Amino acid sequence: MRPFAIAVLASWTGLAWAQEAAPQPAAPPAESSAPAGEPPAETAPDGGATSSPREAGTIPVRERKKPESRPRSDATELDTITVTAEKRATTQRDIPASVGALRGDDLEKMKAQSLSDYLKLIPGVSMADYGNGESIPVIRGIASDTAGIGQQLTALTTGIFVDEMPFSDLFLPGSVPDLNPFDLERVEVLKGPQGTLFGSGALAGAIRYILHKPDHSLWEAKASQTFTQTRFGGTSPTTALALNAPLFGDAIAVRAAGVYRTEHGFYDAVPYNPDGRPDGGNTRDEQDIDRLHQVSGRGLISWHATDRLDVSGFWFGQNNDTTDEGWADNPTTPTRGITPFAAPTLSRFGGGNATATYDFDALRLTYSANYLQKHTQHNSRNEPATQQTAGQRQNAWYNYFSGRVTGYTHELRVSPAAGNTSDWDWLGGVAYFKYHQGFFQFTPVPGTVDQPVYRDPPHQASDVSRADRQTSYLFAVVNGLAEESALFGEATRHFGEHFEATLGARAFKTDLLTHAYLTGAQIEALTTSTEARDTEDAREQGINPKVSLRYVHDSHIQAYVLAAKGFQFGGFQLNPELIGVSQNAQAQGFAFGPYKSSKLWNYELGVRTEWLDRRLRFDTTFFYLDWRDLQLQLAIPINAIPLPFPEATGLPKNVSEGVIVNVGRAHSAGVEMQLQVIPFDGATWTSSAAWMNAMTDVEFDSANSEGPVPAGTRLPGSPHFQWSNVAGYEHSLPFFERWVAGPVLTHAHIGTSPNGIRSSGEVGGYDTFDARIAFAEPSSRYQPELSIGMNNLTDVRGIAGSYIASPIFQYYFIAPRTTVLSLSLKY
Repeated sequence: MRPFAIAVLASWTGLAWAQEAAPQPAAPPAESSAPAGEPPAETAPDGGATSSPREAGTIPVRERKKPESRPRSDATELDTITVTAEKRATTQRDIPASVGALRGDDLEKMKAQSLSDYLKLIPGVSMADYGNGESIPVIRGIASDTAGIGQQLTALTTGIFVDEMPFSDLFLPGSVPDLNPFDLERVEVLKGPQGTLFGSGALAGAIRYILHKPDHSLWEAKASQTFTQTRFGGTSPTTALALNAPLFGDAIAVRAAGVYRTEHGFYDAVPYNPDGRPDGGNTRDEQDIDRLHQVSGRGLISWHATDRLDVSGFWFGQNNDTTDEGWADNPTTPTRGITPFAAPTLSRFGGGNATATYDFDALRLTYSANYLQKHTQHNSRNEPATQQTAGQRQNAWYNYFSGRVTGYTHELRVSPAAGNTSDWDWLGGVAYFKYHQGFFQFTPVPGTVDQPVYRDPPHQASDVSRADRQTSYLFAVVNGLAEESALFGEATRHFGEHFEATLGARAFKTDLLTHAYLTGAQIEALTTSTEARDTEDAREQGINPKVSLRYVHDSHIQAYVLAAKGFQFGGFQLNPELIGVSQNAQAQGFAFGPYKSSKLWNYELGVRTEWLDRRLRFDTTFFYLDWRDLQLQLAIPINAIPLPFPEATGLPKNVSEGVIVNVGRAHSAGVEMQLQVIPFDGATWTSSAAWMNAMTDVEFDSANSEGPVPAGTRLPGSPHFQWSNVAGYEHSLPFFERWVAGPVLTHAHIGTSPNGIRSSGEVGGYDTFDARIAFAEPSSRYQPELSIGMNNLTDVRGIAGSYIASPIFQYYFIAPRTTVLSLSLKY
């Protein structure tokens, strides 16, 4: 059950993964010009000139890098990953900031299907997992709410990007794109605010899906067939295909990938009749109600038009359809007995990009344009909130919600041409973002499922007639248009052999214009008017600075300090102004109206070390985040008003209204550590850990009937301690030396955290163990790989998300013990 949008009634209302990747084979000495202890020269993901590192212990000039080759079992030293977290290719360890990166090859090896499969390996990142596009990633504990999409009305604090395409919602979070990781080049996790280069959508950090670009040098095809068997569920197949093809010599290359996935589900609907009703109560009895069908596809093209001009583009889309919501009404088994009808969900997202790069003699000019779209539709249920479980076909109460986002982005930037060897490295540009976000919500008066509106539910606002709107319990249409214009830049200066300093800033202007229309019996009762209309225009401008200093002592030790600022779009009240709410809000020190942006400063100190001829690494990052003007929904009392249909709904007569306000400040302080080691040839071990303390700094909401939220209250999604370990080994099989066996064991400890600032329960507090073994013949023409594994070996019933507001008790479990069998081929 999701009380979406106009929640007027607030009382309803394997290898080494983690921050580095698996080891790479050492380059043969005759082919490497790098000094001992230094990585060999590399090239950019999009091609380009190579460069040679400076002498050991100095700062290398940053250049574009080529993708790393796939790890082999004879690896003898740890490697680094090339990332584009600074909008130019840089090795991960050369960035004066904390960036987690996971190779696409490694995600495929672990048979990852979604964010929840691999974010647990990134220290400092937690996940409120509600499944199917509704999971909320939290970086370093910066979140004001993790109750789930539909229960919260403020934008999320973590940005989601496909390459440089932003997928953040403006005000109401409708879905979180969870791109299937098959045939990705990598996933990057940028920790701390990214406002300087990526704008308003990444207050606490960003997750970036980097698509696998076409390769002009080879024909390639790969296929994967995976079957999973989950306890409490059935067998689920996933089919994935990818093709890379150079055309017209090496002038044009195309790449295409597609995934068809079916998840059988593991939640059951069970009969429920606690009062011994003669009609049998809730008679629904179905297994595996949360079935998922996912279709994902993407196509990419790259054209070397001239020696100076490169043009590329891509288009992708992903559809997720679930037959019912996946949650339990108890904390021990994946069952529930309080939903007599299914609540299907549709989540679709996708978009396209066109990029052109032109190299002048000394400069590189890049233009990038994106078009993105998201569509979310929920046919959710209100019966659990009203305890209407009597009669399988009586008192049905649907709540239809449909949200859409379309956006356009344009960015023009300039940087030094490839081959730059000066002491300066810089990037500058202008950006323009334009987004439209709209949704409609339609809640008919409680009735029977034989009513026409239940047989043919609406898909868009125009499907609801004027008569149905006015006689409904609630009908709402909200449209918002946001624009952001920005001028940004970063410059890095190398000082001698050991120091570099970076200074960056983003000057921005934002404008959010919204229109809202609401009608229905609820609005008439609460506003004494047949409809409510509102128009808001919120404008802001500011500067986001960034400064860092990096010191490279020698090839073994380096350190950096960083200070960076981020911001988050302000917004407006989704709910209408009800009787008495303005006065009651003012009495608490708040105003009913638009709310402003949140601001976040991130301070970091990082130390990176590398020993034993690059067979051991130990990195430590200390961080402190200062968060001001949190955006939070508070419950403001409404003067005593009787609600319509109280006998039908069972709701109280005196209610409160959810009002979004800026409150106080908070902070998050902690440390992240990672150890990587090759104990002997073919073996790897990565251990990552994070400790954090994220809490409010001032008291607020003092007039609440439950008492104030005191200073020192923990922020949701902020476990005190996280820990993950990945141990892997690859070795040739006896008697079958062309075949390699690779067992991997993964452990993740997820600490406990509250599910809200006014916590009604805890999530986390469990350990998971995954095991896998793969058999591969990498020298074969088709490179076959057969793997078998088991996730959640101990079948722990971990709670990854919860929403508790009596009489509603929703618990979202991690997947039970799951067996995975997969065969893949690559040509």
